[in-house]
Amino acid sequence: MHLTMRVKMDMENLGKFIAEQQERLKELTKKIVSDMYVPQHIIHNWKTDETIVIWNNGDKTKVKLREGEPYNEYFAFTAALAKYLFGSNTKVKKIVKMTESPLSSNKHRNEKRTEYLIEKCTPKKRKNED
Repeated sequence: MHLTMRVKMDMENLGKFIAEQQERLKELTKKIVSDMYVPQHIIHNWKTDETIVIWNNGDKTKVKLREGEPYNEYFAFTAALAKYLFGSNTKVKKIVKMTESPLSSNKHRNEKRTEYLIEKCTPKKRKNED
């Protein structure tokens, strides 16, 4: 077999190998991410109007219902998830405030917004993360 033919075959095998590994990585990433953010328990305390989410790794996130608002389990869970991802309601509110208006023509404001979102709003480390 000629050297060029062997190299071509090896390149084809390498391409197949890389494609297989990418697919395995996608599946593994899906499993890790889905396990990380799936709650073990969601508990609503009717006396205090708090929802407590207990995550698979043992972390707990507590959110409180605004006075006068009706309980909605979906909103309570999504509020707890946002708080869990970003560490505090304050960060979540800042992200919403920074991104709710359409992009302005003010270059400085856009740069400031992007800088804030990248530097300040990265998800916090969890117990099980190294």
